[in-house]
Amino acid sequence: MTTENTVSFSIITPTFNRAWCIERVVKSVLQQKFQNWELIIVDDGSTDNTKNVVEKYLIDPRVRYFYKRNGGVGSARNFGIEHAKGGLIMFIDSDDEFTEGAFDTIAYAECHYNDFGIFILGATNQKGKKTYFMDGDRRPISFEEFISEKYYKGEAYMCFRRIVFSDKEDRFDEEINGGESIWIFGVLKKYKAIMFNTIVRIYYTGSADSMITSNLTISKMKNVSRIQSKLLEEFGEDFRKYNHKKLGEIYLVLARALALTGPPILSIKYFLRGILYSPFDIKRVTLYILSIFDRNLYVNNFLNSVYNRITHK
Repeated sequence: MTTENTVSFSIITPTFNRAWCIERVVKSVLQQKFQNWELIIVDDGSTDNTKNVVEKYLIDPRVRYFYKRNGGVGSARNFGIEHAKGGLIMFIDSDDEFTEGAFDTIAYAECHYNDFGIFILGATNQKGKKTYFMDGDRRPISFEEFISEKYYKGEAYMCFRRIVFSDKEDRFDEEINGGESIWIFGVLKKYKAIMFNTIVRIYYTGSADSMITSNLTISKMKNVSRIQSKLLEEFGEDFRKYNHKKLGEIYLVLARALALTGPPILSIKYFLRGILYSPFDIKRVTLYILSIFDRNLYVNNFLNSVYNRITHK
């Protein structure tokens, strides 16, 4: 039987030019009372002094540092998975951190809920605001319930038993930058999940190099198009059954990306489908219309910078 003394964690942290903040996540791991862990830092081709910052922590043999050629966050995560030794595998970005006592909570869940392969726990942003909604303190959640967003939605934190990675096909897509939800939906179809309404992660927003806050480019919008297209291809029918609003959002985001990158006829097609499923999504409808007349993204990026100053100050 699994006990809390035998549970082991592999924490995988991909990083790229984050020398300015990576100590935050390292220190949050080192301060944990639960000690049976390894921290795998995968440096995805940084050109700053990330290695020098991390080097002083390598005196602890549980902290492992790998440098690889730049291949994107999916590639870095997959690299970390191949080198992980723990029975429980989890990921945390290099600008985030764990809360005090987070590992004790996760160890308890892993120890006492042996039938589950995925654990979903709470998170806040750096201002202490919850970035998720969970219905109840503790609840098993099926793929259908997860995708419906009835009992859970938002930016929480997930941990995975090693068995989730036993199939080599269950890896992050290295052809797209981000798109973690595609991978998460896939494994949730295969493995049982349980969620706990306990905060274990602090999620930092507003970084200058963040995908969310940095300037939009045509290259980024092409990546957005690939992510949304794949979501539709693999889970479109599931959203059609269980979450029309989310399906509409995906169509509208894809329509906006295609308005900027083409083809325009396909963009109009997806826009109309988005309106059909999510007719009151004023924000995404407005962004779509704006993008038709702002193909150089000048207005988009101006409004984006204003929004980020308001929300992250």
